[in-house]
Amino acid sequence: MILPSVAELLARIGRHPSVEAILEALRQGSGEECLAGLTDPAKSLVAAHLAASLTRPAVLLVESNDRAEQLVEPLRFFYHALTHRPASQIVVLPAFDVLPWQEFQPHAEILEARAAALWRLASGQAHVVIAPLTAALMRLKDAEYYRARARTVTRDSEVSLEDLIAHMHRVGYEKQETVERPGQFAVRGGIVDVFSPEAVRPVRMELLGDTAESLREFDPATQRSVRPLERTTLLPLTEFNLEVCGDRLGDGEPGCG
Repeated sequence: MILPSVAELLARIGRHPSVEAILEALRQGSGEECLAGLTDPAKSLVAAHLAASLTRPAVLLVESNDRAEQLVEPLRFFYHALTHRPASQIVVLPAFDVLPWQEFQPHAEILEARAAALWRLASGQAHVVIAPLTAALMRLKDAEYYRARARTVTRDSEVSLEDLIAHMHRVGYEKQETVERPGQFAVRGGIVDVFSPEAVRPVRMELLGDTAESLREFDPATQRSVRPLERTTLLPLTEFNLEVCGDRLGDGEPGCG
């Protein structure tokens, strides 16, 4: 909880003449403005104020993934303090840690972070994207493609088991006997266990025919139900479509020879 006195103190940054001038120039369509001499905390605070004041999504360009990780938590704190909106509206779009011509796969955490960030941006759930310049320069697909990377299941909704399994394979989930960590799923008859990235616990779906009869969170250590759910969203673990192609990316992406 942010105390009102703290929020008011932080909001004073917006009344500084230099910040007011930059904000007005941006609202008028200025392509470039400069504010020098800021410390890292001040940069995060000013960026949070500008993002909160503008009515459109913003991109904060940085030089590296490490730099993005340094700024994201302070920016989330200041953004939440100034707007009372969820800190999850600030996302990091990391750059790949391998070059296109290298015969290596990007790190799984980078693939997962990129997939979640692109889904949040495409679905209107990201207000600020922190991105290294190399990530911002990459060509991306249209928004509908990234929106379709996640699957939301609600109780009593129609769900095709075959389509659900195919989707989870396509967006990077691994099939296991039991689900223990994010990115895994298991199928036993009409029961599907799945652990979505960023979720606190995995979810057990009980399907009756093509209907999701129940959704429940469960403890992966004991496999016992914790609480019922009305809906759950399965986030992707990769922005690419995966196919059986050795250990490489499929669907026409580079690396599937």
